[in-house]
Amino acid sequence: MKTPILILRQVFTIAALVALILSVNAGCSSDDDGDAVSIPATIPDVLNYEISQGTGVSLVVSQNSEATISSMALKGSFTRSTEAFTLMNSSVPMMSVSTLGFLDSLLLGTYNDYSLAVNTTLQWTGNGNPTSGEFDLRVGPVNRIRVTVNPDVTPGVAGVDISYSPNGDAVPPLQSSSVTWDEFDGLFGSAAPDYQQVAAFGYIVLRFIYEQGGLVIQGLELISENDTLLDETGTVEQNCDTFYPLTPTPAVSYDPGFIKVNFTNVNHDNGLDPGDTVYLGFTECWVDDDNDTFDTLYDRTINLVNYTEVQSGGVLTRIGFEPSASADGGVAFDYFKITETETIPPNVIIKTGETITLTGGFSMVFTAP
Repeated sequence: MKTPILILRQVFTIAALVALILSVNAGCSSDDDGDAVSIPATIPDVLNYEISQGTGVSLVVSQNSEATISSMALKGSFTRSTEAFTLMNSSVPMMSVSTLGFLDSLLLGTYNDYSLAVNTTLQWTGNGNPTSGEFDLRVGPVNRIRVTVNPDVTPGVAGVDISYSPNGDAVPPLQSSSVTWDEFDGLFGSAAPDYQQVAAFGYIVLRFIYEQGGLVIQGLELISENDTLLDETGTVEQNCDTFYPLTPTPAVSYDPGFIKVNFTNVNHDNGLDPGDTVYLGFTECWVDDDNDTFDTLYDRTINLVNYTEVQSGGVLTRIGFEPSASADGGVAFDYFKITETETIPPNVIIKTGETITLTGGFSMVFTAP
């Protein structure tokens, strides 16, 4: 079962696609008359973030089986210059996951519904592995699988310690092991012991959320740089990679496919303002990684709903997409489709039977410390 791994690999590619669409112009804000002014707000290098879901909001990942992620309340810091992240520890679980098929055959389905709790703060940079921290997958008051970052699984090689304690910390773990990060990445869907596969699945889901958050970070920066261009043209469009001279199988309607970016301007003035929604529309958009046999085809829409921006003294103190008192908001996937492709000249095999569909979403905001 490689579905979550595929998701994890591809979301940074989506962020790169957004970068291709938007030219690099100076960020602008608007004065009281609606005319653009040339002095943008300063964005602090270190920001706090919160990824959350209100009541009734969830993110559903579908590919034959489903995983529903809900009750998210992830908080930490993000450093723009280094892409360093933290995920702060909490005394209460930060996420609930219902797998509906992914984990049926593991541990007798005990972990089909689990919560994630962070025991000690996780730290990592960009799309790298954590360098410190610990988290649990929990079922009920005592049953848990614990993953602890270990910088020396073997001398000089980092990884994780995994323990399975169905009866809680009062007794020694029923099973435990240590694996490198490379080994950990390959556990889910392998012949590894059940508790190891469940641990790997839990980590994949957690990182998946942060990869999606990376899209929001990229989108916020690029939208800010190009709000005037978007307001003037209404839509910015960019072609994706072309299959030619290869032949896509099955056939596609567009070669190359494309991406459109537009937004609703609720105040009907210049630039992106609080309350606006940005639409990222993908139409058979193929991304060809020159260094990889396996590439990705994207289709349908990601909506960034109800833009939030607060400034104080020329410094940006809050920015993101979130609900307000009068409107829904957040990052919303509109049956967004991710399909892996494999290049076997002269064809590009589009693995339509393995398409991943994302629906629902979450809110994400950044604030000045």
